[in-house]
Amino acid sequence: MRSLGIVIVVAVVLTGCSEILAAFLVSVDIPQDSYTVAEGRTWQVPVNISGCDSQPADDCVTWHSDNGCVVRFGTGATATTVHFGTARVDVEVDGGTSSDHADVTVTQQTPVRLQLAERFLPVAHDGTGVLAVRLFDASDHELRRPATFTSADTTVVVVLGVDPGCSGMWPDGVKIGGVRAGSTFVFARFDNLVDSSAVTVQ
Repeated sequence: MRSLGIVIVVAVVLTGCSEILAAFLVSVDIPQDSYTVAEGRTWQVPVNISGCDSQPADDCVTWHSDNGCVVRFGTGATATTVHFGTARVDVEVDGGTSSDHADVTVTQQTPVRLQLAERFLPVAHDGTGVLAVRLFDASDHELRRPATFTSADTTVVVVLGVDPGCSGMWPDGVKIGGVRAGSTFVFARFDNLVDSSAVTVQ
């Protein structure tokens, strides 16, 4: 029985050592020190992962951006360039045995279209509603910009404030309130781009 116990202990120790050794054998490398990507794009950050037995290999690593308002990660190495600017992206083997990073410059694109999410929005008297706003470039990639909002008739509908995106860098939408029964329009503007939604207060 004693020899069996020794065998079990040795097996456990060897298993633990092999797991630790396997973690140290995993390495990551981002081929370039810097990348330039247009804003509004979803892309795969290039990376070489070696020594990982998991499928997919991304399960062995964790991604991070130091500025989620510029570059934001989804699943694995899939990232979205949210807004123009710069960010550093890091990839690290789970356990911290290997890591690498790259600087990403997101280039500014020109919005050519602004769109409110709803063409018609009913709002209850003394109630509130939210209109989401989106901007797009010529290739139909979504951009973020500080749009402004106004009501054509503030006796019917008032603008209560914006739904702030990324600590207020841009509004994701606008919150409106119904004052009295009637219909009017709410406008969203950025530079020379304008869109409107018909709002009915019931």
